[in-house]
Amino acid sequence: MFGRRGWATIAVACAMLAPAGGAAAAHRDGGAAAASLSAAASPAVGPVSRPPRPSGYVLHWSRQARAGRELVSANGFPGGEAVVGLALHATAADVATRFGLRVVTADDRVHAVKLAGDPAALRALARAVGTDGALRYVERDRPVELAHRRNDPATTMLDQATGLPYEWQFTRVGLDRALNLTHGSPDILVGVVDSGVSPVRDLQGKIAKSWFFSDETTDAADTEGHGTFVSSIIAATNDDGFGLAGFCGACRVDVFKTTAPTDFSVALAIRRLVDDGVHVINLSLGRQGTPASILADSLSYAAAAGVLVVASSGNDESGQVSTPAWWLQPANGARSYGLAVGASDVTGGRAFFSNWGAHLSLIAPGSFNASCSVGIWSALPPVASDFDSSRACARTFTDPASGQRYAYASGTSFAAPEVAGVAALVWAARPELKNYEVADIIKQSATRPAGGGWTPDRGWGVLDAARALELATGMPARDEVLLGMPGYDAAPRAGRRFAVRMSAEWQDDVAVDRGTIRCVASAGGRRIAAVGGTVAAGSASCAYRIPAWAARRRMSLSITVADTAQNVARRTLAVSVRR
Repeated sequence: MFGRRGWATIAVACAMLAPAGGAAAAHRDGGAAAASLSAAASPAVGPVSRPPRPSGYVLHWSRQARAGRELVSANGFPGGEAVVGLALHATAADVATRFGLRVVTADDRVHAVKLAGDPAALRALARAVGTDGALRYVERDRPVELAHRRNDPATTMLDQATGLPYEWQFTRVGLDRALNLTHGSPDILVGVVDSGVSPVRDLQGKIAKSWFFSDETTDAADTEGHGTFVSSIIAATNDDGFGLAGFCGACRVDVFKTTAPTDFSVALAIRRLVDDGVHVINLSLGRQGTPASILADSLSYAAAAGVLVVASSGNDESGQVSTPAWWLQPANGARSYGLAVGASDVTGGRAFFSNWGAHLSLIAPGSFNASCSVGIWSALPPVASDFDSSRACARTFTDPASGQRYAYASGTSFAAPEVAGVAALVWAARPELKNYEVADIIKQSATRPAGGGWTPDRGWGVLDAARALELATGMPARDEVLLGMPGYDAAPRAGRRFAVRMSAEWQDDVAVDRGTIRCVASAGGRRIAAVGGTVAAGSASCAYRIPAWAARRRMSLSITVADTAQNVARRTLAVSVRR
C-alpha cells in the first residue's frame, strides 16, 4: 500500500493514457488454467450503468523492444514464472506447448498468460520476442505493495488534539457542499484493487460485489485493513448518524482482493472490474521500477472501455511518480484518461513523503502533518494487521458503544480514494461525461494560487469537490436552508398560546440540527412578543401568547432561521385570530 512505509510501486511501459483530441469465472485462453477468480458472497449488484466509451481511443497493446527482451533474458526468472503478452491470434496453450512450459493462468481479454517451468525454457521464451510472431513481450511478474502512510459523527465531532473534526478531510475539500448538488448514485460502481473488504457498519449496503483469486485465499475478507480503510473513504454511508461519511455519496464499491499483488494479478483484477461495469477504479498501490507491459495493457483496456483509473503517486519522497500512477498522467499536466494523485497535508501543501514530478495530476488530503498520531480518518475491520503493528504509522481507536474500529493513517493510498469518490459524484451528476472529461473537471477545479497552472510539486492543485461539482453542473454548491410549509395543532385564539412549526433542512435533504431562530409577529400594527423558539432535529418552531386585544385581527408572522454557518431562510405567513 502507499501508506507511509508500505503497497509501493508498479512500473509500466508503453504510451501514456492521453486522449487524442457472475459467481465465478476461470481465467481462460485456449488452455486449462490452474487458478480462477471467484466472486465472494455479497448483495445482488442491481442495476449498473457503464461509463460512455471515449470516441477515437485506440486500444494500445504493448510490445517489447529488443533491449528489454535481452535484459529480461539476462536477469532470468527466479520465481520460475513469466508473464507473456500474446499476439491477438495466439493462444496460451500453443505457446506453452511449443516452449515446454505450463499455463498457470491466462486472460484472453488482455491477451496475456502466466507460464511456469524450467528457467532455461523461460529464458528461451524471452529471447524469442521479436522473432516469434505469437509473442508481444515476456516479463518477470513482480510484487507490488499497498500505499499506507455530516450527521455522520466523524465529520463534526472535534478531536481535542487538532481542534478539527476527526474526518477533517471531508469538509476541507468541500464534500459537504458538493453533496448539495448530487447525492451520488448506487448505479455508479467504484472498483477497488486492494487487500479485500470487510462488511463493517460504515459500509453496510455499499459493497456491490467482491472478488478474490481462489489460489490465493478462500474469501474476500480483509485482515490487513488497507482495503476496508480505502473502501470506507470512498463509500461509507452518508447521513446515517453513524461513523464517517464517504466521498462518493450513494455509490457502491466492487472490490478485488489480492493477498500477494503482482503486475499480473493487478492487471487481471483491473480487467475483471472493467467487465463488471465500474466507472472508476482505485489503485492505492504501486512501485518504482521497470515497466510492466501486462499492466499497461490492462490500463489501456480500462481507458478504452471508458473507465477512469485513479492511482496513488507513492510515498518515497521522490521526484518521480510511482507506476501505475506515472502511466496515467502524461507529462506536465496534459489531458489524460486517468489521474495520478499525491498527498496534501492540513495546510494544503504537498505532504513531505508524497512523490511528485512530471506525471502528477493533483494532490488530495493524505496526511495531517509529519506526526503518525493524526492523519486521514477511516474505518477498520476487527483485525487489521497493517494498522495493528507497532511499526505502523497509524493510531487506532475503538468506539466503545458499537465496537467499530477506526484509525488515523497517512499516505497517498488515502488521497487517491478521495479523488475516486469525487469522480463518482461527478459522474452521478453528469452520466454522459467521458472518462477524460471527468479527469479534466477534477484537475481544472483543483485549488491553486490565482492565475497559477500545473506544477510538478502539486500538479493542478488540491482536490476541491465543491468546485468540481459546480464546474460539472453549472450550479452553486453553497449551503442553503429550506423551510417547509408551516403547520399548527390548534387555530390561533385570543388569550391562548399559539405555536407554529415547519421543517428546516439543507437543500440536500439533511436536517438542520442546530441554529438560531427569530420569531416576529404583529396584529393591527402592534407587536406580539414570542414566548419561545427552537431549531432542532430538522424542525423550526415559534410560540406566542396571543393577547386579548388581537381577537378578530389578522396576525402576521415572520420566522427567520440561520444555521451555524449563518445561512439564512425566512418564512412569512398570516393567520386570523379567533375570539
